[in-house]
Amino acid sequence: MYYRGRDMALAHKGMGITPIGWQRFIEIVGAVAGEMGVGGAEGKEVMRFLNTLKDNIVAA
Repeated sequence: MYYRGRDMALAHKGMGITPIGWQRFIEIVGAVAGEMGVGGAEGKEVMRFLNTLKDNIVAA
């Protein structure tokens, strides 16, 4: 399955997502993953993927 929506930069343009907001999002994702029993290796893989998106989502 492939994502066919707008690219991340366009989808988040003008939302004003700050580095602090991004960090909070990452903290929430980590907490929820832990609550759901996501394994360490899988959690790290998700976090690596999310970090590849950061520059296109966080406003400069």
